[in-house]
Amino acid sequence: MKTLVIHPLDDTTDFLEPIYSKIPNKTVIRAGVSRLQLINQIFLNDRILMMGHGTEDGLLSVGKFLDTGFYVVDQTLVSLLKAKGNSVFIWCHADKFVSKFNLSGFCTGMFISELGEAVYYGYTNISQAEINESNNTFSLLVSQSILCNSKTIFKKVRAGYRKLATSSHIAEFN
Repeated sequence: MKTLVIHPLDDTTDFLEPIYSKIPNKTVIRAGVSRLQLINQIFLNDRILMMGHGTEDGLLSVGKFLDTGFYVVDQTLVSLLKAKGNSVFIWCHADKFVSKFNLSGFCTGMFISELGEAVYYGYTNISQAEINESNNTFSLLVSQSILCNSKTIFKKVRAGYRKLATSSHIAEFN
């Protein structure tokens, strides 16, 4: 199986790298490709992992791609993503994107990964260390099951992350 990872270059999401670091036969795209090159890579791969910052309308390009606009993954790629199995959508509100376009795969909802997001959601007594622990635990849990199907990833991540949620407000929110 060939895997395409779309993870826009952004040091605030580098904690996600362990998720795909040990996947065999993968292509990682972090910056510098055009929309057409991205479409070609989606065609060439069996499974697509997408991660970084985003909204319900898609995965943000964070200015790292040649002609993709605000989003590197958006509604223009939906028909291609529907043809792929066992996709992974990790960004804030990816669940809404998946639901809106009737896609399938492992996805996240709103996920606090930065101090500013914690404050926005009313967590004013949270330390960067707690956020880092949440981020790193999440990435480790996903990486341990990333070669499984989406339902198995969900079950294993939920079970492991719930343990952290007993002592972490951020993990409980996420």
